Amino acid sequence: MTTLLTELKTRARLSLNAARREQPELRLRDCLHQAARAVGFAHWDHGRRILGGQAVPGDDMGTFWRAPRWTPSTAPSCCRTAGSSWS
Repeated sequence: MTTLLTELKTRARLSLNAARREQPELRLRDCLHQAARAVGFAHWDHGRRILGGQAVPGDDMGTFWRAPRWTPSTAPSCCRTAGSSWS
């Protein structure tokens, strides 16, 4: 699981470096929260706890582990055939 945490930290650092010129007040912590929210966690500490293996049964696992649901408007075109419930 530490590989996943490292990936989130890397994304946050890249985001911070890219935004520093326009937003000098931006902090790494802000980018960590943003990276965690982008993959389905409420905030950085939530993602760190779940991906770090500190979750217990009943904890909110976020949406990281769930694939987005398909709806008629988001289903890939290959799945929308004439006469199907997606068309």
